[in-house]
Amino acid sequence: MLDAIRKLLRSPKDAPPTAATIAAAIDFLDTKAAEARAALAAAEDRRADAVLSGDAAAADVRAEVAALAADLVDLGAARTRLVERLAATRQAEAEVERRAAYDAAHTKREAAAKAVAARYPKLRADLLALIRQIAEADAAIAAVNAALPADADPIDPVETFRDTPALAEETVKVEVTERWVARPEFGSVDVDPSAAGFVDRGDGSAIFTIRVPGTHLTRTGIADRITTTTRHVLPWQPGVAAERLATARLPGVAAGDPAFDLDARFTADPDDVLRAVERATAATQEQEQPARVPIVRTETVNLRPSGLSARAA
Repeated sequence: MLDAIRKLLRSPKDAPPTAATIAAAIDFLDTKAAEARAALAAAEDRRADAVLSGDAAAADVRAEVAALAADLVDLGAARTRLVERLAATRQAEAEVERRAAYDAAHTKREAAAKAVAARYPKLRADLLALIRQIAEADAAIAAVNAALPADADPIDPVETFRDTPALAEETVKVEVTERWVARPEFGSVDVDPSAAGFVDRGDGSAIFTIRVPGTHLTRTGIADRITTTTRHVLPWQPGVAAERLATARLPGVAAGDPAFDLDARFTADPDDVLRAVERATAATQEQEQPARVPIVRTETVNLRPSGLSARAA
């Protein structure tokens, strides 16, 4: 039986067994132990019968019982050792995975560092040149906007095209409901316009007839048309200025080099930007436009004509 366990644990090319292999061996061992316990119970029953009957085979049965009991002891000891090996193997495999992840991260770090060293100086120089170009254009725009030619509109700064525009109020859904309501002398109850005796007078009122409970008599009254309009509206929302390039932080190229740091958000004086480009500095903060949530507005219109008698016409 233990030979089968040894065969299961044997790995190709003398490699140590994996945690999965050891776990499978433990499961196999548990199955064999269950079979041995069942066989031992049956053998003990036969031994008792043989002793009581004086069967000559009682000695053989006793030997079988002893062998099965010894097998169970061996299986228990083997299982204990396998559980210990399984814990150690799992720990070793986890360490291998951690080492592989560490080595991969180190490799990525080295590649990224080399890319920064090789590419960032040129990228930074290009961005500073672009910021200078924007600042010079904005300075020219500010100058001409201060003294516009006749019939000329002010010129927007360069980066305003990246701003999120303001959103006007927008109606996304309109619901209109209409009902007829009896006047107060009839309890202001709703009146069914499809009922017999209902006559729309075309002026926002109607004549209706109802039967007096418990009699054959009828009563005539006046109902008014009530119209309710419900609008689901997305409210007005202000625009959001995009982050300006002049406020983007650009670290220095080497240790000790100054960063590009301009103390401004979303807008910057062109002259300040030009001076900041020279000393290479920036700080900024991102802003996001919040999501709009619909609001509900309800309007109720009573088309009851003024001066109408509350009594039936």
